[in-house]
Amino acid sequence: MISDDFGGAGDHDEASVGTAPGTEEKKKRKKEKMGSGSLSLKKKHVSSMVQKWQKVKKEVELEEQTRQMREAEIRRKLAELE
Repeated sequence: MISDDFGGAGDHDEASVGTAPGTEEKKKRKKEKMGSGSLSLKKKHVSSMVQKWQKVKKEVELEEQTRQMREAEIRRKLAELE
């Protein structure tokens, strides 16, 4: 009788333990899929942000170059007037 109770309890524990990890594994798998998907979206977002900043950098460099050329022209004209 004691062995029956122990065996029955052991079977019950195994069944409940077997069910819980299966559920946890499904949750983990869903999280992994969502995580990898969001990671790829983050990579795409970072890539597009990098491209935008590279474009902004080029624009700023062109503006700086234009400004330097204007300043040089102004200095040249001032030198002519003196």
